[in-house]
Amino acid sequence: MGTILAVLLGEFGRFPFGGSSTSITLMDILLSTTLVLFIVWKVTTKEKILIPKNFKWVVYFWIIGIVSLGLSLIYFPIQEIVKGGSYLVRYILYSSSMVVVFNLLKQNIISRDSLIKLLISVGIILTGLGFMQLVFYPNFEDPPFFLTDFGFDPHRGRLTSTFLDPNFLGVFLVMTFGLVTYLLLKRPNRNNWVSLLLLVSGVLFTMSRSAYLSLFIVLAVIFWQARSLLVSKSSIRGLLLVALISVLVLMTVPQFRTRLKGAFLIDSSASLRFQSWWKGMEIVKFNPLLGVGFNNIRIAQQELYLTGVGSPEGGHAGSGIDSSLLFVLSTTGVLGIIVYLIFWGKMFRDLWKSNSISATVFLAIIISLIFSSQFINSLFFPAIMLWYFTILGLINESSGKL
Repeated sequence: MGTILAVLLGEFGRFPFGGSSTSITLMDILLSTTLVLFIVWKVTTKEKILIPKNFKWVVYFWIIGIVSLGLSLIYFPIQEIVKGGSYLVRYILYSSSMVVVFNLLKQNIISRDSLIKLLISVGIILTGLGFMQLVFYPNFEDPPFFLTDFGFDPHRGRLTSTFLDPNFLGVFLVMTFGLVTYLLLKRPNRNNWVSLLLLVSGVLFTMSRSAYLSLFIVLAVIFWQARSLLVSKSSIRGLLLVALISVLVLMTVPQFRTRLKGAFLIDSSASLRFQSWWKGMEIVKFNPLLGVGFNNIRIAQQELYLTGVGSPEGGHAGSGIDSSLLFVLSTTGVLGIIVYLIFWGKMFRDLWKSNSISATVFLAIIISLIFSSQFINSLFFPAIMLWYFTILGLINESSGKL
């Protein structure tokens, strides 16, 4: 629970703060401690560790990542490989939370409802902190902090909360929106509607186009499946009204409309994203089969002369690519992306086959997350990784019976 609550600290729980090189977060520390205690508990009680369905594909991906990283010693300095290795360790750590949650739920140490309510509470608090940030510190170039000096983008008038990034925050809030929608479809009440409206407002004020896309994908999937589900018609009508009002706001409020236009007119943000995708494809050519090694993007860009002249390290985001699947392809190659997609494909298939409210909502969240991850590397952002691996542990335990 403490690990999930640590999400609230966002970038302020990172040491060193704002560092573009290898760093550690409070979430890393707490999750590592949780995993160690979990293993010690299982060993001392001589209980078998229960493995969720399809988790073997995550392990296969670990193996490919380790092999790819080891082979990258041929091309890159060992100190760079150590940095990449630390991020692979982080991915192994966060994906292992799926196993921990699965076992804790199976043994009734935690309950599904309490876990869902905790995740929702974190999203609601982050939204509240975000609106406070929007009021008191709407521009990262303003004194007294000058966050741009720490490598952050000069987000102006955008809700970022403690994440200090509107795009990752937007996706996180959309996932939380999905959980609140699940509660609404099960048991509509006033508090859930208030939470939902607060989250939608937060998503809108991030002015993140990837978050807007995620939000409407979640709603579209739920509307499409609603016909075959025994859900309250008033809840569906309420969600439809929320969707229509959101569209109206985006189309009429100037600051939101400008952001939407940028997606069609290719503004500076979209142009940088295209450049990131192009760099990713160039890196793929370096070693198509096994990639350049997990998180070796920064050194690969330097070796292939893909970084900017004035920013030899590629800037604050120089170690990533604005597409999670392209990140997987470039760092673990064709073998890595095949295994990675098989894992997500099996999760998708299991949810699709289960005709329930929970399966529909979780399916909507996963589809929206996959889509948004093609514009930001959201599938490997620590807070989002912790969130979806926690939910995947819950999905496996419930087997669509929620």
